[in-house]
Amino acid sequence: MPIVVTRIDPRADKEDVVRLTREYFEWQKLPFDSHNFELELNNRLTDLKHRNGIILAKEDGKVVGVGFYTIFKNFLGHDECFFHKIITNKADSFKKGIEESIIRELMKYVKSIFGIAKFMFRSFESDMAYVSLLMKLGIKKTTDTLYEKKIE
Repeated sequence: MPIVVTRIDPRADKEDVVRLTREYFEWQKLPFDSHNFELELNNRLTDLKHRNGIILAKEDGKVVGVGFYTIFKNFLGHDECFFHKIITNKADSFKKGIEESIIRELMKYVKSIFGIAKFMFRSFESDMAYVSLLMKLGIKKTTDTLYEKKIE
């Protein structure tokens, strides 16, 4: 069955999004705070613009991918948009075009609704399938380097 890209329906899809996100973080062996995630998801679901910006991919009616973005103002007051890694548990999501479809829909939505045409993505060099997808979409690596430190 083909992949269908759609917007989230809070009543029908919320539990599937939480389940898929939890499974993804367990699979990636990354920390996941279900309570905080559900609080943030609920906040986004109460704002129509942000709710419509949660893009899902469905296969046979089941959620197989979800995409999120975060918009923030930089210190100059300009809006910037960060696209988060597409959440999917399908090993063949790249082959089926799940991630690509969600990214294309997110870019179209954020540009048309918020007027933001420049997006940021985070990718690990070791995730060559994702890097390859970004390059296919014309998304180039910047010269900016991000550094981080955990303050203890």
